[in-house]
Amino acid sequence: MNPTPPPSENLFLRSYGAWRQHSVKLTGKLLMLSILPLALLVLWMGILAFGELKQTTARQADAIGEALASQIAAAVAEPLAADDQLSLNIMLAQWQQNPLVAHTRVFTAENRMIAEAGDRVSATRMAPGQGQFNAAVRIQDTLAGQVQLSLASEPFMAPVNGMLRQLAWAALLLALCVGFVAWRMAGNMRRVLQQLGEWQADSPAPGQHRRDELGDLARQLGRRYEDPALQDVTAAESDGIEAGSRDADALSVPEPQLENPTSVAQTTASEPDLNLETSESINPAEVRLPEELGAHLLTPDPTDQSSPAVAEEEGQSDTDSKDEQARDELAPTPTTATQKAVDAAHADAALKEETAITPPAPLETTVLAIRLGNQEALRRLPRPRLMALLGRYREQLGRACELYNGHLQTLHDGTSLVVFHAGECRQDELTHALCCGELLRVLGHDLQVEIADTGITLHLHLALCHAPSLQDVPAEDLAQQPACQTLIEQVQYSRNLLLLDSGLATSDMLRQRAVVRRLASQPGIYCIERLQDPYQAMLEQQLNHFYQQRQS
Repeated sequence: MNPTPPPSENLFLRSYGAWRQHSVKLTGKLLMLSILPLALLVLWMGILAFGELKQTTARQADAIGEALASQIAAAVAEPLAADDQLSLNIMLAQWQQNPLVAHTRVFTAENRMIAEAGDRVSATRMAPGQGQFNAAVRIQDTLAGQVQLSLASEPFMAPVNGMLRQLAWAALLLALCVGFVAWRMAGNMRRVLQQLGEWQADSPAPGQHRRDELGDLARQLGRRYEDPALQDVTAAESDGIEAGSRDADALSVPEPQLENPTSVAQTTASEPDLNLETSESINPAEVRLPEELGAHLLTPDPTDQSSPAVAEEEGQSDTDSKDEQARDELAPTPTTATQKAVDAAHADAALKEETAITPPAPLETTVLAIRLGNQEALRRLPRPRLMALLGRYREQLGRACELYNGHLQTLHDGTSLVVFHAGECRQDELTHALCCGELLRVLGHDLQVEIADTGITLHLHLALCHAPSLQDVPAEDLAQQPACQTLIEQVQYSRNLLLLDSGLATSDMLRQRAVVRRLASQPGIYCIERLQDPYQAMLEQQLNHFYQQRQS
């Protein structure tokens, strides 16, 4: 056995040895790997930001210093020409009150200082950039002296320091958040690994629900170390199946051809049963014979009528047939999955043939056109009031379309087309369009009340038509459809009435939903007088709901 080497006297070697023996835990590694790159990134960004801000501040300080030096030189020109030192000191003291100015001196043309204000500052306390500025004092283009100005660094560096301080706090908060998340993740991983280390394979492996590498490891261990009892049961079942197959093979060996059945019967009766143990060891429930083999063993030979063994076999066959019938009655009926699959396939084929033979019924579309009339009079309203009126009109129109599943499309002339498709309105697009039109007609009276004090009459033009399916028609091509063009021409005759053409007005489908009357001014055009019940009651409920929402 080798003795332990004595510790080295070198401090660095001892530190290196201690560091090699020390192992960093998983939590510490994750914390270092998450916080250290973040800290380096924040430090690098802080250095770059500080350098850029310092350069920008230096340029600003240079511009401000040159401007202040020029202003001070212009202000002290007259007192310097008059050799009034009192006025010079007073003026410099006034300039000293500026927080940007740290120190100011005035020199004569002979470079002799005659006035001074403020305390002299070192180069580290000056503003970034030049820090100190000189400006010549001229009187009638004659050099009379010189002004020397030093700027303080605090007013210029305070915003930079504040920004860096905020950046540091943000970086610290971010590092804390990242460290907390890494610590939680490391704790969960360490806990799963510890549970896997203490797992005894008598329960599901811990961590199988995870979707990462630890979950894969737990599932792999669970598959590798299965339950020993389950393995024993599986092995026993496989052994039983193999034994049953061997017994079935032994029973399926063909019998030798016998020359004399009587001698065979006598031999069978005289000789003892030598295969008793074998016959007792075979479990009839485990051995499943083919139907042909069972029939062959249980059915006697028709040429062997005189043999007593045949009679015994007949009795045995009757008993076995009764037992098999009883087992068949007690056994559950097997599921006919194949027959179900065949029936389902036939049903699908019949449905496809019926679908291919029967053409789909064409879907209908109802189009509602709405437009604000008397626009020349409305333009005389003040612009804020006109915009409020138009906004209220668009809001009511949008809410009505949303309520009745309509698609809104506005044309260039201001006409709005609301399209109701049968597939989206439960095959009752006409009812949706009628209720929407009547709702907008009643809401148009509210718009009239808002401008009643102006004496302007508000006309709401409404018209309705039934057309073939327009669901696949693009929105920009909707106005080019023949039914929509006829509807746009028809809507101009409306004055707060919902107009219809004669074909739709005389249909039984519409008479079940509304009461119509002929328009006297235009032949062939009808208008909605009122809705039939229960549609009228539903419309009143919707109006009450609208008014309650407006009040709330």
